[in-house]
Amino acid sequence: MSRRWPGDRQRFTLAHELGHRLLSGRLRGGIDEENACDRFAGAFLAPRSSVQFLLGKERLKIEWQELLKLKHEFGLSMLGWLMRARQCEIITDAVYTKQIKQFSARGWRKKEPGPPLAEESSQFFELFVWRAPGEGCITPSKAAELLGIPLIILQKKRLIEQHDDAPQ
Repeated sequence: MSRRWPGDRQRFTLAHELGHRLLSGRLRGGIDEENACDRFAGAFLAPRSSVQFLLGKERLKIEWQELLKLKHEFGLSMLGWLMRARQCEIITDAVYTKQIKQFSARGWRKKEPGPPLAEESSQFFELFVWRAPGEGCITPSKAAELLGIPLIILQKKRLIEQHDDAPQ
């Protein structure tokens, strides 16, 4: 997964890959694993009941501004919401195809409108690096190296020295 991708694309890709972990070897013959993982990712990020609550049970069209607002509220791309609306049978295949053609004509498959969503990040690596010297697994200098900070900064952070912006 690329860190250059916007957060909504990273999120979908992570959910899709989780689908591979969960579904691999468990699908009946004739079911395409890639399509199943896409559907899993969509359902994981936007459950049917939530999609129906937000979009209604049946639509003739979904407005672009609506998709943009949903994208920024829930972290699923506009295209993801459109796909999910089709999967949940809120829009027909014909409506989906028409809107996808418009979506593509506007160049939104490469870059959706609006500001990109922040990339996904995890604190686990940093958490475990901080834990390791406490358990004697690595030296403080190795921890500083792994965190990419000078040893003196690590030592100050270990003491949780107050900063100007910290509450007194």
